[in-house]
Amino acid sequence: MNIDIALLDSLPNVDHTILQIPFGKSKWNRTNSSFEWDLDYMKSMTTRQKELLEAYEEAKRLTK
Repeated sequence: MNIDIALLDSLPNVDHTILQIPFGKSKWNRTNSSFEWDLDYMKSMTTRQKELLEAYEEAKRLTK
C-alpha cells in the first residue's frame, strides 16, 4: 500500500474538516484473505480532496 501525505498550512476561508474523516474504507474478507475497498466511498473522497486542494491553492494565491 502506497501512502502520500501532504501538510497544509491553515488558511482563512479554507474548510479543512474533510481531513477529519477517513479517505478510504476497507474490510477484511476471510474467504479470500484480502481487503475489500469501498471504491464508491473512495471516489467521493477523491472528489472532495480535489476540491479542498483547489480551494487551498486559491486561498494561498490570494494571500500573497
